[in-house]
Amino acid sequence: MIIIDLDRGAPVSSPAAPLSIALGSFDGVHIGHRELIRRAASAVSGRENAVCAVWTFNRNPFGIPYLTELDEKLELFRISGARYAVVCTFEEVSRLSPEEFVDLLHASGVIRCVCGYNYTFGKEKAGNAERLKSLCAEKGMDCETVDRIELNGEEVSSTRIRRLLAEGDVLTANSLLGRRYSITYPVTHGNEIGRTLGFPTANQIIPEGRAPLRRGVYITGAKGFPSITNIGVRPTVCNDGGIVCETHIIGFDGDLYGEKLTVEFRSFLREEQKFASLDDLKLRLESDAAAACRKG
Repeated sequence: MIIIDLDRGAPVSSPAAPLSIALGSFDGVHIGHRELIRRAASAVSGRENAVCAVWTFNRNPFGIPYLTELDEKLELFRISGARYAVVCTFEEVSRLSPEEFVDLLHASGVIRCVCGYNYTFGKEKAGNAERLKSLCAEKGMDCETVDRIELNGEEVSSTRIRRLLAEGDVLTANSLLGRRYSITYPVTHGNEIGRTLGFPTANQIIPEGRAPLRRGVYITGAKGFPSITNIGVRPTVCNDGGIVCETHIIGFDGDLYGEKLTVEFRSFLREEQKFASLDDLKLRLESDAAAACRKG
């Protein structure tokens, strides 16, 4: 278990004040997650100088594809109002009984917990929100349960966001996230065919395990410019079949190799397709870029 001071961006041996803590995996840090953090933060005023914290895992348990890298989550926690993040591995807590888990929270300086209505914890998910409230009361800790968070009549969840991204519906996914879905990875060298067409691209490798996006062309944004991004296998110019992320930043002229680039996904534009020639590909890229400028 590591306690991270989010203002300093560094681990600390212990928090400087008692903690009002939001509990969960927080993959994606969507609008439902941020409501938990808001509730934890809103309760700290006048409470023994308590500060807001988030308890989370370093990675999704059970091999579930992830929406956010850990460093992305930590920054989202910070801008959502948390002062500390308590980061643990799933293995550290999955063997604990519900009683042992609450003992660990208490020993970590937690005086108040906030969780979702469907929160489970402890070995074999033996604990639920009601059990947490009861165990916290025995330790003199407060506990608040937040009801189901909905948007347009449907529950906000990381599972739903993963499905929407796989379908290419980034507009709805973004509404659930409360921000544009983005990736941040180093720019790598490609075959530079786009440059010969007048459409240089920033190529990025998306690690295995990240929630997949539907293959195709997206209207995106990068470096403060509109852009178009292809997620796919580049069937017109490549035969190796590997999935790549290629972004053409409209109006940008600079060397990005080795730089960590953030690409924000705004909307799905079209399916990936194989063109009869590079000239046909260039014509379509011109059309895609014009659409990005209009809509971006």
